[in-house]
Amino acid sequence: MSPEADGLRQATDSPHGLSVSGLSPKGEYRSAQHEGTPVTAPRLVFAIGNASRGDDALGPELGRLLRAEGWFDGGRAELIEVYQLQVEHALELDGRDAVLFVDAERPQRPGRDTGGDGQAGDEGTDAAAGVALRPVAPAPAPAFSHALEPGALLEVHDRIFGRSPPPACVLAIAGTDFGLGAPLSAMARARLPAALALARAWLDPGAAAAPV
Repeated sequence: MSPEADGLRQATDSPHGLSVSGLSPKGEYRSAQHEGTPVTAPRLVFAIGNASRGDDALGPELGRLLRAEGWFDGGRAELIEVYQLQVEHALELDGRDAVLFVDAERPQRPGRDTGGDGQAGDEGTDAAAGVALRPVAPAPAPAFSHALEPGALLEVHDRIFGRSPPPACVLAIAGTDFGLGAPLSAMARARLPAALALARAWLDPGAAAAPV
């Protein structure tokens, strides 16, 4: 077992009861200048969601659009599509310049405050479009949860490696219909252009308006 995997096992032992089986390798691309030498792509995008549950497919759909535009060609960025974040994904964060989590946001109940995990507040929010790009900070994971929020994944990285995780943002796209077997709603699809524009700005390190 690698030191990172061993650290992951120790960092995620009880009380949370998080599984560390089936650790995935660290995401890498092959440099054109050094063929055969694994190099970590500086920017990482997690496209989170279940394509079979209506607007929960917003994350994967945005990832597909970005891939079609060539943002993940040439090693400048990497895309990882996941149904939900797991503890082993903390290994993917190390060595990155910045990380973006793209996910559908469910309608919030009145008075709900989700704290420092990028799921509440109005920074970077276009209320009309229902799209928000927000910084996210490390946050404790709830007990006995196998799926993690972005902030909790950052906190796992901190515990594994003993250093701060890379700067991260959540790109939240508001959804309305999360029914099993439902297609993307018209309202959710209408929000994709605004989300795509924010993702492009984040992916371009030279864009002054893109938070890292």
